[in-house]
Amino acid sequence: AHMLKMVTVSGGLYEYVPPTCVHQFFFNGRITRQGGRSFGWTDMCANPNVAAAGVSCCRGCKNLTYGWMDNNGITCENAQQTWPDMYSKYCKNNDWWKDAKWCQLACWEGGVGYEGDDCSFGPWQAQRVCNYQEEMVSLAEAEAKCAGLDLEICTEKTQGFGCGLDDMPVWTQETCSYEVLVHADG
Repeated sequence: AHMLKMVTVSGGLYEYVPPTCVHQFFFNGRITRQGGRSFGWTDMCANPNVAAAGVSCCRGCKNLTYGWMDNNGITCENAQQTWPDMYSKYCKNNDWWKDAKWCQLACWEGGVGYEGDDCSFGPWQAQRVCNYQEEMVSLAEAEAKCAGLDLEICTEKTQGFGCGLDDMPVWTQETCSYEVLVHADG
C-alpha cells in the first residue's frame, strides 16, 4: 500500500507514474495540511482511502511560555514557587491565556486546565513516521502507525521532524466533504 516515487535499480533511476485515476471524486474526506510552517493555511480535502499524505503523530500537552515569563525567570514548571498567582489569575481564568494555552500541562496538573484538554498522557511528544522521504500513505495506515507509537494523528505542525514533510501534506483529525449543487434543470 506504499507508493514509491523514485527507485534506483542497477544504477538506473526509475520514476513511478501512477495509473489514471479511477477513484470516485466525491467522498467523506479528511483535511491534509503541509507539515511545516504553512500548517495553518494549506487545507486540502483528501480521500482517506488514497495514499495522499504523510504521517505526523503527536500526543500530550505543552508548557509554552512567553516573553515576560522568560525575562523574569518564570517557567511553567517553577511557577508554583515563582508566580503562584498564575493558577488563580491566569490559566483558564484569562482569555489571552486560554487562546494561547500558555503552560497547558502545568495548568491542567494544577486543576485549572483549559476546557476540553486532557493532559493525562503527560508532556507533548511528536514524531513523523516514514519508510522513506516524502512517503504518502492512506489515513488508515497513518492512524495505525501513530497508534503503534501510542500517539495519534497530530493536530498541529511538526516542522523539522523529518521525513521531508515540511512542505508536503500530512493527515489531520479534521473531516471534510465536497458539497454538490445540482440545478433542477440539470
